[in-house]
Parts: sequence; C-alpha cells; structure tokens
Amino acid sequence: QRARSKIRAWLRKQNRDVNILRGRQALEKELQRLSADMSFETVSKLFRYEELEDFLAAIGYGDINSQHIATKVLEYERREQERLAPYDHFSFHTGQNAADADATFDGLRVQGVEGLLTNLGKCCSPVPGDPILGYVTKGRGVTIHTQKCPNINRMLGRDNGRIIEVSWTTKQEKTYPVKIHVMAYDRSGLVRDVAALVADEHVNMRNIEAVTGQKDGLAVISATLEIQDVAQLTRIMTKIERLPNIKDVFRKVS
Repeated sequence: QRARSKIRAWLRKQNRDVNILRGRQALEKELQRLSADMSFETVSKLFRYEELEDFLAAIGYGDINSQHIATKVLEYERREQERLAPYDHFSFHTGQNAADADATFDGLRVQGVEGLLTNLGKCCSPVPGDPILGYVTKGRGVTIHTQKCPNINRMLGRDNGRIIEVSWTTKQEKTYPVKIHVMAYDRSGLVRDVAALVADEHVNMRNIEAVTGQKDGLAVISATLEIQDVAQLTRIMTKIERLPNIKDVFRKVS
C-alpha cells in the first residue's frame, strides 16, 4: 500500500504541468458557466490554497471537481451580496434628462445612473480604449465589460434592462491588469525573451506562468500585465508576435 502511494505521488508530480493547464481550463469553463466575475486567486483562497498553481493542479488531478467549485463560488457570491446590500442604492434615469445624472469617477463615465459602486469585470479586464458596457448587479453596482465579452453578450440576450452605457473619460495615470496567453513552439529562452520584451516597454508584469513539454511541442505562457490603455497592449502583443517561434498571442477572456 505504501509503495503504491509513493508511485501515485510520483506520477502526480511528473504530470503537474499538464494538470495545471487542465485545471486552468476547467476552472475557466466553470466560472464562465456560472457567469461568475471572480479571479482564479479569489477562488483558490475559498479552498484555502496559498499557491494558485497547487489549486489548479488539484483540479487537474480530479481532487476538486466542478460541483465543488460551484458550491464554493455560489456561497461566496451570496455572502458578498449580503455584505454589500446596504450600499445597493441606485436609481435609473430615462429620457432626455438622463444625461443630467451621469456619474464620472475613476476614469469612467456612467450614463443615466447615480450612487452606484463600480468595478471592472475580471472575465474580460477592460482597459481605456476598449468599447465597453456596464451591467447592473444587485449588491455589486455596475460591472464594466468589453463589448466583445462573452458574458455581457449573454446578458444582452436575456436581461437588457440591466445594461447601461459607460465610456472612458480623460486618460488617467493608472494601470489595469490584463491577462494574455502566448502560444509558441518551445525553445530555450522563450519565457526570458517574453519577460524581457515586456520589461523593455516599461510595463510591470504581475505574474507569468509557462506550461511546456506538450506532445505537440507547444508551450503556453500566461502573463498578467499592468496596462495603461488598449494601444499599449496592442503594441506589446504585436512585438511578442514577432519573437522567434511564436504561434499566437491573444488576450485572455473567460
């Protein structure tokens, strides 16, 4: 029995990178199914994991399944709604006078509402320059999404009454987290070259993860960048695409 346990532990360790990738994909799919606007880090903390990769690997191994995730996420959202309920005082204004109630804050202009909390959707991570829409959620105020976000497009079809117009105001000196994926044919120094290019653009990289050793020879790099606007993001992604062995670079939307 002890020998079998050691063998299983060894196999799990050998397949860790593959299971991290599987776990990431499974978690993205489940959060999208739940329309949950939560970061991977937040979900991992619900399961008391200190390291995100350990949490993703556990999903990949099958120790944590979609039902476990759904239970934790829905309970968290219920608690958050209760916590924020006292602040959920908002009013809608329609007609010609709607513009009079516009609220401007934190680089955003929300049209026709007042007294609303606001946050940026973690599913699509909008940045200045992106075409955006707002979605009013009880207990959370307005969540800002890019117009291409799958979540906001699902809501457009079933709950148009909660969709409001929002726009970026004058440029501010702040940054926004954006997740990108880089797919490349694996080679020595690949991660180093991507990180160096981002640093040369004077952009902070919150984190970077790489999954290598795939059967097809592909490596997948996931990185979170601190971006000022969509023009800066486009410039960086274009430069990454020009690096040797790069197959694709795309913005991560869950």
